[in-house]
Amino acid sequence: DDDRAPAGPDDGALRLRPDRGFWSDTRTHAFALRPAAPRTPDEHLAAGDPATALDGYAKDLARDATDPRALSGWIVARAVLDPGRSTRRPLTRPELLLPRPGR
Repeated sequence: DDDRAPAGPDDGALRLRPDRGFWSDTRTHAFALRPAAPRTPDEHLAAGDPATALDGYAKDLARDATDPRALSGWIVARAVLDPGRSTRRPLTRPELLLPRPGR
């Protein structure tokens, strides 16, 4: 018996998992426009400076290793800097990652 969802047409559309609820992330507006004078890690990431963003997220995680905002930003910034398989994997299941904020 196969519990996987049936494959849909490969039309490039995003698919949502039926077993997951809504993930509230109010930061999406931060990535709509490139900030002229970035201050926060999110703004540095949106401005195209993932290294500075990664450092900021690492500092946030050092203060609170369970902060989902900092963890998700850290994962994305790290994947931008090193687009290999090992950095892409946490993008699929970020809740399983226990980061080592030093990179």
